[in-house]
Amino acid sequence: MQETGIMKISDSNFPAISQVAPRESKDPPGSAAHKLTVVLPDVAEEAILAGRILALARARSLSVLLLGICFDSAQEVELRRKLVMLAAFIRDEGLCVEIRVEGGRDWIERVRVIQGEDDLLACYAGQSPGVKRKPWSDMLSSRLNVPVYVFPTLEP
Repeated sequence: MQETGIMKISDSNFPAISQVAPRESKDPPGSAAHKLTVVLPDVAEEAILAGRILALARARSLSVLLLGICFDSAQEVELRRKLVMLAAFIRDEGLCVEIRVEGGRDWIERVRVIQGEDDLLACYAGQSPGVKRKPWSDMLSSRLNVPVYVFPTLEP
């Protein structure tokens, strides 16, 4: 049984609030990405970022997963609020959008599980987690051994 809707909000601690209807792909499995997974430890300039995500998702006929990465449980509510606002900008354009929040020390392994073989992984420039401040794109690409689409810095 499938539920239909536009937005799915979930994480590993809470059940999904609503379900997204599966998107029909024009490409056979294995030939192209089916979902755009955007890894976001924070969200700034929601309208600009939404426009860039929307352009990439539309160009490749992809649904969108906004994957928030939260290292501090005190900041989780704020991150969720920002992801919902970002999803609302994208949803208005008719794309299927899912929101998830992951955290903890093993978050990269959760990204590995979430990321489908034919999905496109993305983040935006200027994000650097941890003490070494290695760019997210470099860390995701090397740890997951996949190409990562990098959105330019968020300046209008």
